Amino acid sequence: TWSDEKFRALSGIPPSGQGLWFFLLTGPHTTAIPGLFRAGRAAMAEELDWEQEAFDEAFREVSEQGMAKADFKAKLVWLPKAVQHNKPESPNVVRSWRVEIDLLPECELKREAIAGIRAALGAIGAPYVEAFDEILQPRKNAEEKASLKPSAKPSAKAMANQEQEQEQEIGVKGGK
Repeated sequence: TWSDEKFRALSGIPPSGQGLWFFLLTGPHTTAIPGLFRAGRAAMAEELDWEQEAFDEAFREVSEQGMAKADFKAKLVWLPKAVQHNKPESPNVVRSWRVEIDLLPECELKREAIAGIRAALGAIGAPYVEAFDEILQPRKNAEEKASLKPSAKPSAKAMANQEQEQEQEIGVKGGK
């Protein structure tokens, strides 16, 4: 929605608590983890094309209703009831959150959010909590970490293709 050219051409949302709430739920900063994301106040104000003071006032409204919490120094925002309203379809969906949760900055709000999300998942069922606990565990070994990173060493096939491409370029430049 937020990156759609036609949507962006519409008149903007005026600064308000409701407008900010809609943005917090659907904005480009959202991740696979419902309601937990990294975003700074200036970046969100800019995205909405609001003055910083107007954003701060709208966030205060939302925050006073208990709908959002933020640690703007760490650039972390949490919508405490998001998981209840956007339940994961399966424990495997919860397992897919590992990469996202690892990218979030360490701070007190992250610890509070993790406890809140775990409690919300408990209301869905024990397999969801077990899956969540799995992603919170440190990776068991270096192989698991390495399997998530792209290899720095190109494969033999990639090298052969690159060599062929270079030979073709030389042939074109050399007049062959």
